[in-house]
Amino acid sequence: MSLSLEEYRSIVEQAPILIWRADTTGECNYFNEQWLAFTGRTMAQETGNGWAEGVHPDDFRRCLDIYLGHFNRRAVFEMEYRLRRHDGAYRWLFDRGVP
Repeated sequence: MSLSLEEYRSIVEQAPILIWRADTTGECNYFNEQWLAFTGRTMAQETGNGWAEGVHPDDFRRCLDIYLGHFNRRAVFEMEYRLRRHDGAYRWLFDRGVP
């Protein structure tokens, strides 16, 4: 049994974690409310590659290399990086991506 779009959104928006989704090109096309509240940015600001603006400069290249490398192979990945919170402070995140 598959979930309807409404059921999927309900689950994702109720989850107490930051959730994002990418399309088949690798550009991000969705961030849940927890993500947007954490960053203090809008969906329009985060979509595409906008989310990367919040990655700490010291983590940026490694973060993109891991993400894009695994995305192109359609492989699961896990990584830690710092993301800028709405108040300007950076916080460590554990990110797991599944194709």
